[in-house]
Amino acid sequence: MQVLPVAIGLQEGRLPFYSSKGDMVGSLTKSHVDKWSAQREFELTDVNVVTLKTLAASRGTQFDFINLDVEGLNWDVFTQFDWKVWRPKCICIEYDDKLYEMTEIMQRNNYEITYTSPENFVAVRKQLRWVAGKGFLM
Repeated sequence: MQVLPVAIGLQEGRLPFYSSKGDMVGSLTKSHVDKWSAQREFELTDVNVVTLKTLAASRGTQFDFINLDVEGLNWDVFTQFDWKVWRPKCICIEYDDKLYEMTEIMQRNNYEITYTSPENFVAVRKQLRWVAGKGFLM
């Protein structure tokens, strides 16, 4: 597994990132931080931001797993995906208030919604199946 030290955004550059010091809440958007600021303390740092187009050019578009959780920009980044090009085996998406819209798009592109929580859903390419201990198989 490789974790890339970049944020995905709508345009390239360096942006301020609000980090809650490692407890899994962070954001590029101040409005998202404001939502959580009563429960957490945030520190500000700068991060490199790339678009999906740049990521595709440098790393390709074939991934086993993608976690789309870009705190307040999920719909904006989600709509950048060309599902004929990007074909992850499995994707977990934080859907904000766009669950219906996102799952409809995933289903039209041959993905099955296998899990839904109050914040995320998981979609798996329909021609794949999970086998414990072996991973995704055709």
